[in-house]
Amino acid sequence: MVFNDMSSARLSDGRPQFLAARNSGLYSIWKPDLDPDGPWSGWQPFASPFQSAETLAGASLTDGRPQIFAALGDLWTTWKVDPNNSNSAWADWTSFHTAGAIAVGAATLNDGRPQIFFSDTQARMWSTWKVNLDPNAAWEPMSPFPSPGEVVKIVSVRLTDGRPQLLVRVQDGEGALLSTWKANTDPNAAWVEWQPFTGPPDGGNPRSIAGTSQSDGIPMFVAAGFSGRLWRTHKVDKDPNAAWSNWIEFPVIRNADNVAAASLTDGRPQILIDTPEGLFSTWQQDVLDPETWVDPQPFENPPGT
Repeated sequence: MVFNDMSSARLSDGRPQFLAARNSGLYSIWKPDLDPDGPWSGWQPFASPFQSAETLAGASLTDGRPQIFAALGDLWTTWKVDPNNSNSAWADWTSFHTAGAIAVGAATLNDGRPQIFFSDTQARMWSTWKVNLDPNAAWEPMSPFPSPGEVVKIVSVRLTDGRPQLLVRVQDGEGALLSTWKANTDPNAAWVEWQPFTGPPDGGNPRSIAGTSQSDGIPMFVAAGFSGRLWRTHKVDKDPNAAWSNWIEFPVIRNADNVAAASLTDGRPQILIDTPEGLFSTWQQDVLDPETWVDPQPFENPPGT
């Protein structure tokens, strides 16, 4: 396994950026230009005031700037300083002054505001969101959020009507995956009660999960299954209340530990896969065909691996 955790963010011009945590620090890689088929930048150290993080998450502010969150007991965050320059610097990391944070996730509300979730060592969940549409607005005070157990990973997708849906992985038990979503399109609507989410058919608790969308806007979850095989599931059509498909297995990968997902500038999803043999990646091959994927390919490893 190369990384402890991986996530992604979207730059203000639409380019994807992957973030990853190792014991030696944080690293990042991004597309240098808008060509969705162009090369990646190569892994670069991502400066932070801490050595590493247990989990990472990325969100977008209402002006399109990305914001990154890291959980390592305390919850930390940084964001791009200039909405008109996707290559601008990142702000100094800021602490939320939380205690015991072990997993962090981010979702986008229907009005574009980000909402952040984290779990702690006492199996509780907490949440905060921007108080209004101003990207520089304050965050609401941390509020308790119903917890389905000892949550160790939090990811989200956006349904076709704009509502966010969360998927979490709990530490143990048969109900390893659970999900909740906004009850309606009002950004201040309640979240439905947690529902079991059927995991991949290789049994047990999945090792890792990620969320993204297909090029047609249909949301998709990805999982590194209990056996290390790589799987995906998606809504069967564009109805936001449609069922989720059966899990579909990717070829080649047999020992995935971590997964992360991002969207290319043309809307195609790309998945980053962490294995004991190094990093691999797969992506939707044709922007018009969400069912056609490139077989997983070796992906550049960070220096020192």
